[in-house]
Amino acid sequence: MKRLFLVRIGVFFLIFLFLICLWVIIYNKSLRIKRKEEIKIPDYISYDLTGQQFTVQNIDSENNLLFIYFNTHCDFCQYELQELEKRLPEFENTEIILVSAEPIDTLMQFNQNFNFDMYPNAGVYHCPYDTLKQYFGNLVSPTTLIYGIDRKLIKQFKGATRIDDILDVIWQAQAKQENSSQKITTK
Repeated sequence: MKRLFLVRIGVFFLIFLFLICLWVIIYNKSLRIKRKEEIKIPDYISYDLTGQQFTVQNIDSENNLLFIYFNTHCDFCQYELQELEKRLPEFENTEIILVSAEPIDTLMQFNQNFNFDMYPNAGVYHCPYDTLKQYFGNLVSPTTLIYGIDRKLIKQFKGATRIDDILDVIWQAQAKQENSSQKITTK
């Protein structure tokens, strides 16, 4: 009888412990989701190919923002940026910032090969890696970050990313923004 009582208490304790662990996992996951929604693009300083300072405040706030950290010697970066260049007209309502920690002269040569300067909404910028790490954490090449017009992070991709996947996220964000602006005008 006493042994049965102890077994019941043990089972009750294990169930109670399991429920607490489950609650902690769910609570932490909801906190991570909430934090992700609140991540805004930092106002870091980088330099355009002429050596002029550039900040995020220089960007048209009516468009979504595509931020790609890359390295000119990275094969995955080369491929992703070649595909991006082919489809740049599809990004007409998106500001594109291509950032690398490489020297400006290396980036100038890169830009001559890819012609990103032909598009008014795209730019190649230099930023020291320590500065990027301070604001964005450890970055792999390539890292793609998509921000909405409110400059909050929508999606982060690490490693090579298909352009279709990037466009899907941007188009979904634009559709949400259009729906919310229509709701505001109809009220």
